Amino acid sequence: MNYKQYLVVIPGIVLAFVLYTLSQGFNNIVGIELLGYDKSPISTAMIAILFGMLFGNIFQMRDSFIKGLDFTQKYILKLGIICLGIQLKPFEFLEFGAIAIPLIIICIISVLIVIKLLVKKLNQEQFKKDNLIIVIGGDGFMLQTLKKNKNSKKQFYGINSGNYGFLMNKFSS
Repeated sequence: MNYKQYLVVIPGIVLAFVLYTLSQGFNNIVGIELLGYDKSPISTAMIAILFGMLFGNIFQMRDSFIKGLDFTQKYILKLGIICLGIQLKPFEFLEFGAIAIPLIIICIISVLIVIKLLVKKLNQEQFKKDNLIIVIGGDGFMLQTLKKNKNSKKQFYGINSGNYGFLMNKFSS
């Protein structure tokens, strides 16, 4: 087993963790200290994404960080969006105990499998014919749809079917 191929992602993951930690501190300063709330109303994940976009456009990324950042974006960000969807903060799930952790993991894996199956069932030719793509789901599904159709000139309309979401429009009946 060649473990060196797995070690190349560590610098990027560490950088993403540092950005998230800075975002948490910035979130506490703005939300609690400046605005005077007991708990900050601002999403730390949203601030981390904004910091990442800002730093990514200001600084040239070294190749040693790119693989880890890609890994973080592809896998860890999806997990973070799922945790936000069920309104769990990082490491908060550890407080639930040994019974709840496997249940949460099983639920997350089940949702990922269902999403994967739904995406496979969608006919990609249908996307090429339509002028508007309506995305019903969460932020992760919207980001995945945008990425798959990034070269199309179609408009996207997102309907949030979860509890949390800052990219999607709220569903009202």
